[in-house]
Amino acid sequence: AAATICNNTSTNIQIASSQVGVNYQLRLHPANTNVGSAVAGTGGTINLPTGNLTATTTFNVLATNPTTTCFRQMTTTVTVTVYTNLTGAAFVYTNPTSCTASNGTVTITAPTGGSGTYNYSINSTDGTNGAWQAPASFTGIADAASGTGWVRNAAVPYCAVNLGTF
Repeated sequence: AAATICNNTSTNIQIASSQVGVNYQLRLHPANTNVGSAVAGTGGTINLPTGNLTATTTFNVLATNPTTTCFRQMTTTVTVTVYTNLTGAAFVYTNPTSCTASNGTVTITAPTGGSGTYNYSINSTDGTNGAWQAPASFTGIADAASGTGWVRNAAVPYCAVNLGTF
């Protein structure tokens, strides 16, 4: 199955119903360059790790029976789409008008990269939790408030970019 991952991360290509006695080698397609080591079939699902990827990559799998030396390239190829990191976003913090006011703002500038709609957060602790919104402006910020600015492409929410703290 096809996958979409964040830049410089990895995934696994899965072989369902692998055969005992057969080794499965992940390869770059169409160059047929080996990726990692062959994995022995178990009769169940096995994982062939891609290693960290920085560009969209297509893979094929070579199945080899080491006893008979028979081999066959499996017919299905898998393309892993690598999502380009968002860059260029930053946040602008405007202090409240007094120490008792809650009228400060945080505005996150639009990033470059990705496509479509961006989501923004100032209260996520790890880029996956917290409240996210499409407008890049947050109001009602109290004096001495702090948070972490985040931006992500709405279509690829697991590739959030940490903009630092305010």
